[in-house]
Amino acid sequence: MTATEGVIRPARDRASEGGRAPARRVSLNDDRWPDWLATFSFVLSAIALVTWLVPPLRHFFDRTDDPVSLATVPIVPNLVYAAVLFVLGVGLRRRLQSAWWAFVVLLLVLPSIGRVASLVGADRDPLDAVGLVVAVALLVAAVRARRQFTARTARRAGLTALVVFVVGTVLVSLVGTWMLTTFADKSRAGADVAIADVLLGDLGLVAYPGVVAPMWVRVLVNVMGAAVVLGSALVLFRSPAYTRTLSAGDEAAVRTLLRDHGDLDSLGYFATRRDKAIVWDTDDPARARAGVSYRVVRGVSLASGNPVGDPEHWPAAIEAWRRDARANGWSLAVMAAGSEGARAFEESGLTVFEIGDEAILDLGSFSLNAPGLKPVRQAVSRLHRRGYEVQVRRHDTLTPDDLDQLAASASSWRGDGGDERGFSMALGRLGDPLDGDCVLVEARDGTGALRGFISLVPWGRNGLSLDLMRRDPTADNGLVELLVASLAEQAPRLAVRRVSLNFAMFREAFTRGEELGAGPLARLGRQALLLASRNWQLESLYRSNAKYLPDWQPRFICFEYSSDLPRVGIAAGSAEGFLTAPSIRSTLRRAGARDEAL
Repeated sequence: MTATEGVIRPARDRASEGGRAPARRVSLNDDRWPDWLATFSFVLSAIALVTWLVPPLRHFFDRTDDPVSLATVPIVPNLVYAAVLFVLGVGLRRRLQSAWWAFVVLLLVLPSIGRVASLVGADRDPLDAVGLVVAVALLVAAVRARRQFTARTARRAGLTALVVFVVGTVLVSLVGTWMLTTFADKSRAGADVAIADVLLGDLGLVAYPGVVAPMWVRVLVNVMGAAVVLGSALVLFRSPAYTRTLSAGDEAAVRTLLRDHGDLDSLGYFATRRDKAIVWDTDDPARARAGVSYRVVRGVSLASGNPVGDPEHWPAAIEAWRRDARANGWSLAVMAAGSEGARAFEESGLTVFEIGDEAILDLGSFSLNAPGLKPVRQAVSRLHRRGYEVQVRRHDTLTPDDLDQLAASASSWRGDGGDERGFSMALGRLGDPLDGDCVLVEARDGTGALRGFISLVPWGRNGLSLDLMRRDPTADNGLVELLVASLAEQAPRLAVRRVSLNFAMFREAFTRGEELGAGPLARLGRQALLLASRNWQLESLYRSNAKYLPDWQPRFICFEYSSDLPRVGIAAGSAEGFLTAPSIRSTLRRAGARDEAL
């Protein structure tokens, strides 16, 4: 997939195509001042980093009278200073009040005080007057943008960040003092220059060009100081604890909208997950016409699928979601949006990239006798000969004993203790009374033992979407094919015409890389994905879907800023269960599983 292929182009006039007229564009960038201030901070950070890396520039700015710093804002050729500016930019972009105050005090107020003192003193420099004018202009801009910085940090974040900074500074000072005492050349320094002053000089706080230390010492001191700054900022800019979940009223409103508009998205039913929250296009859920379902993961307001409800009201719901994220300092991201949803998010100011395809089976035309389905047909026939039987039924017909057996089997068949993965395409529960319309397809062997099952949630009036798929690792090969084929066979009785199977991430890259005559970049991309598949089963999911010859529907990831991509990737991986924080409990559990296997 090329970079241009992954982007949804601006929507055409749908009225000319016979569809609905395009909704009014709601821009996420109407409040641009915070973004401009953040960009300014990022640019200064980049300049400080470049001047630190390039010796001639470092020598030019590593003095107290460089004209650029006097006439504009302070430029310090130092990694610590670059880290400070970078974290300030991140905080400004997230509309954090604490970041605004830090920006104003560190970059505007304190330097201005020094310039005023210089102007009224004996050693006047005309450039100080220019710098004071620039600082005042920036201060006016920052004050104008003050109301747009509405996000607060977690309680006691400032005190905790101060403790982290003080402890880190002490440690860096001890280590740095030892290194400078051992390796620095102090022969050219005056007798009144203390080693602490030399350390401050290497951290960019005080300039003592008469003291020379090996480059690796200076780099290491800078890296340690930058790590302290970044760690303190991470604590200071931490978002408040997230406690929202789906209320009973919100869930009822979601189910009402799915009844009227559920056909638009196969992932719509997953908005009823109770560990998610939802933001409506109006303050009254009873009158809501659209909403964005999301969960906050690692400071990212992570939505999934399309907005629920009437597409005409999606822009208002997206704008409400944006305001909610702004008020809490969260980044914005969407996982697995469909084409229409991705276009709505793009029209609202987010960047959109295709990340894979969803496999859709048309059960009305699906037949095992199709020429391309010979491997599936053979697998189904083989299991039938071995005595396997399949039962297809709605969840509202299951007994408590049935549900207990399913839950126990699903847990025992997983090798990590039974934790379920999934966020955007998983319901996260089994056997809830409100999920009676869900469908269960279970397979038993010749002895009557349960060997595997799939559970599917409703998709509009006549569709199903795969929620959970579990199989006994010791079961015969072809079990999943048997389950899918049996579902297709029972589709008329269930009044089901289409089913959404698994999501195949980067499917196009796999297919393009294995085509005859594929270019070197396509082959290289496929090899990289094959390497990643050793841990994340990317290829196996693609292959398991492709064998049914489905229709492929693209799915997209949406985000606001490119700089947010690392955070968004970590948040999405954590939500889907692919990235987990290490813990003693998980380590002991995996060790116990290995012992049992041996």
